[in-house]
Amino acid sequence: MDSIPEFPDNAIVAVGRFESIRPFLQLPAQIDFPNGTSIRSRPDSFSRIPFEDFLGPFAGKDFLHAQRFLIAHAGLPEEPSFYRVANSSMLITVLSLWLAKPSLVSIAQILYFENTSAEINFKRFEQLTPFDQYGRHALSEYSPDDLDLARTFVETISQLSLEGTTWRAIYSLWQALRESDWTTRLLQYWAGLESLYSPSDQQELSFRISQRSCFFLAHDLPNIEETFRTTRRAYKWRSRVTHGRNMTGLSQQESQIVAYHSEDILRLSLRKILSDQKLLGVFESKKRDDYLDSLVFSRERAPA
Repeated sequence: MDSIPEFPDNAIVAVGRFESIRPFLQLPAQIDFPNGTSIRSRPDSFSRIPFEDFLGPFAGKDFLHAQRFLIAHAGLPEEPSFYRVANSSMLITVLSLWLAKPSLVSIAQILYFENTSAEINFKRFEQLTPFDQYGRHALSEYSPDDLDLARTFVETISQLSLEGTTWRAIYSLWQALRESDWTTRLLQYWAGLESLYSPSDQQELSFRISQRSCFFLAHDLPNIEETFRTTRRAYKWRSRVTHGRNMTGLSQQESQIVAYHSEDILRLSLRKILSDQKLLGVFESKKRDDYLDSLVFSRERAPA
């Protein structure tokens, strides 16, 4: 098989197929991000590549007819860690886009191959679980302003410590968005919220996490009191799931409210933290507890 001229020669390339073209309808053919990834329209040369021989008839056709791809690459010989690094970079880009605006932005598959000056050699293939399996954000489309915000998030997230509070919350969000079962999804949302808002003494968790998140997001919420009550109710159901309690009494509509509310609070929290380096520094430090407690007694919404 001939090489793909649209990609660098003598490189190993990761190509992620987006589940939907809808988020990118109003955007240019190529979109670059600070971590080296890029979103591109389908290369013309894809039409002559026998994807079905390597991927099978169904995944091969999906790749052949897809319109938008997320790309990462590295020079040959490949670094042993390339697969992990490429996967992580793609994760960060997709999550940054979703944080900027929730949408059907998820990647369904990633194909890795060597692109030499003479040919391509398939290396490996990963199947991923798509986001937004309930269709909540199915009509969202990105604007240039959304892309600018996503690029800021990509740059900030790429520099986070993997041991820090903010990265733990981001990783929990990633796990939640890929989960089809709503109870497991709820637990992951709350793992993220507890990373951000749980007090170090672990006392009165339901009350204090709900209170802290509402005061932190006060300027972003239409009704703090109602948000506080809904957050406490969501924590109650999170606890029932965690401890294997009976879920009788929770209707399908209520379960959606609980899950969607938890998702929204986690997304708004991460957007605010990642948009402000000073706030990010507080959440990554031992000052987090004191800062969150101080919001209850002060109208100040930014760290001193």
